[in-house]
Amino acid sequence: MDHIVTYRKNEDPLIPAYVSVNGFETPVWNQSRWTEGPYARYVQRNGCGHCCAGMAARLHGVEIDPGMEFDTCVMLWDEPDEHHGWFQ
Repeated sequence: MDHIVTYRKNEDPLIPAYVSVNGFETPVWNQSRWTEGPYARYVQRNGCGHCCAGMAARLHGVEIDPGMEFDTCVMLWDEPDEHHGWFQ
């Protein structure tokens, strides 16, 4: 099976590009510009994993963004405490 990968640039500072793989597309999010949701400042500061997880999920057909992915982490593991960080 051929894996077709394409990208297109975008003028939005939050989403400077889109990547498509085998019919699925994801925004390439600029985490430092993320402003959505109650954990936006954590996505901005250390959300590269949340952005990457969201992009990977979208390339498999899951409709999610970094804020939703972060919310899911909090739902599953609760908010961090003195012994656990922000899900890096």
